Amino acid sequence: MADEIDSNEKMADLLRDHDIRKQKEKRARLIIVLTIAFLTLLFAAWNIWRMVIAVEEPVVTIKDVTRPEIPVPGVVFCGTTLDMPVNCFKAAMNQADDNYAAAPPCDEYIRTPTDASQYINMQGFVNLTGYYCYEFNPSVPASGDGPPLHYNSSIQKIIFSLWSKEKANNTLGAITNDAWFFYAIFSEAEDPKDAMFQIVKFPTISYLYFKRLEKYDSTKSDAITGGRSTEHLTNGANVELETSLSTFAIEGFGISANLWGLFRIIPERYNFDAAASSYTYPVEIWNNRVEFTLLQMAANMGGFVSILSALYLLLFGTRRTVPWGVVQKYLLKSIPPPPPVYTPAALPPYQAAETKRKNQPEPTPNRPNELTPYPVDAYPTTASPPAPFPYYGLDPADRLLTVERHNSTSEAADDGRDSDQERASFYELNDPVVLRLRQELRMEVQSTIANELAKMRAYLNKYYFQGEFKTD
Repeated sequence: MADEIDSNEKMADLLRDHDIRKQKEKRARLIIVLTIAFLTLLFAAWNIWRMVIAVEEPVVTIKDVTRPEIPVPGVVFCGTTLDMPVNCFKAAMNQADDNYAAAPPCDEYIRTPTDASQYINMQGFVNLTGYYCYEFNPSVPASGDGPPLHYNSSIQKIIFSLWSKEKANNTLGAITNDAWFFYAIFSEAEDPKDAMFQIVKFPTISYLYFKRLEKYDSTKSDAITGGRSTEHLTNGANVELETSLSTFAIEGFGISANLWGLFRIIPERYNFDAAASSYTYPVEIWNNRVEFTLLQMAANMGGFVSILSALYLLLFGTRRTVPWGVVQKYLLKSIPPPPPVYTPAALPPYQAAETKRKNQPEPTPNRPNELTPYPVDAYPTTASPPAPFPYYGLDPADRLLTVERHNSTSEAADDGRDSDQERASFYELNDPVVLRLRQELRMEVQSTIANELAKMRAYLNKYYFQGEFKTD
């Protein structure tokens, strides 16, 4: 009695300790989960803030590309003595400077002179009405007809000759007269009225070298991809021109005393392919790129969450898996039902009949035993059982085999053959006790296998597969 009490107390202590450990584990798991959730939210907020900053302040990437042709920039000339028309020529690169007039003209792109008051950056000077301003716009001809001008394999420089009724005496040994002029260049994407003017002293021969810059702002899609490639930048550029001016004295040029200046616009760099006799021109691309995109944020979050998940698994181990997901549960509804498991809930019919027979009282002359050796509906079959021996309660295959053996034995006896020995062996093999033992052994094996499968299924369902056998 004392041993039984001690055993019960020990069991109670073990259960109490087990509950305490479970509670501690539950609290520790809750603390770790809340910590992981807080760190994940904090890291996500930091990534979102970083992406917003990256979109608002994109990183500029610079890349040089070459093109077979680029637009010719426009130019405005303003001066108090430019009272004669300005001439334009589109020449090849190797055309001599003193033979500029032999090049094809491009005067149709020069507009009639106006005063300087219409140009914003000239406002603030006095007597603007006294300036003659000639505007050369290669994007739109003054006549309204003709294509825009481009530097290509046939045009490598644009030459302007500036004339005045007042003589500069540049053909003499020394220049006896000079004056200050203004010029401004602009791209095809700019309004000529907003052009920035520079000052230059005439009469001179001037070379204006320019470098073309195309700047592209970031778009909404850049928040995902980061930016576009330069091969797809066809429009929407903010074009800028970087220029440098070189001037030389026109003294002794010997063309005309009324020529105040020769002004040439030439690309700063170009590439010449002698074999193909073609030119290519470099263009500097400035592209705004988003340094931290949505995809990068997803990658960062995935790595961070993976690290926290690995830490959680290291502390608490793996959890049960759910082999059936949303698609199987709610879309396809194809969760397989539990596999059928043989678990005998009652004795077989012939065992039940045997038990009932044993529980019956002994027969008396007034009350005979009406119970048949085996019930006829124990295992229904189409074959009629032979009278000499009971073989109900067998597996259907065993019953059919028994019938065949009995019939073959009966046929042998009818033919007059010696069947005593065969009949004896037949009854030995089909003895009811032997058949019952075989059936009980088969049922025991099936029951053992079914129980072990049920235990394994319950174990896997508890520790590894969450909700595997749940069905509607």
